[in-house]
Amino acid sequence: MYARVPTFKIGAQDLDASIRFFEETSLPRLREIAGFKGATVLVDREMGVLRIVAYWDNRESLQSSFEPTKALRAAYVDKLGAEQVSLEEFEVAVQV
Repeated sequence: MYARVPTFKIGAQDLDASIRFFEETSLPRLREIAGFKGATVLVDREMGVLRIVAYWDNRESLQSSFEPTKALRAAYVDKLGAEQVSLEEFEVAVQV
């Protein structure tokens, strides 16, 4: 399994709207992409940081999902005023 992890800096007052946006908009679209296995949303309310860990079945699905998820990442910037500060990809070594 693999994971893509975008990290956004966003005003602390906008974190709840960002979480709702993930649940209502991003998650349904992610579920339509082949190889999507699930996601975890992490927040630091004091620092105004939102991190989304999206899990993909294999390296091929991770790579093929890059373009379809680009618009989702851009929506956090365009619609919610977030700043994307990083985008990382990992192999998931252990998940319990």
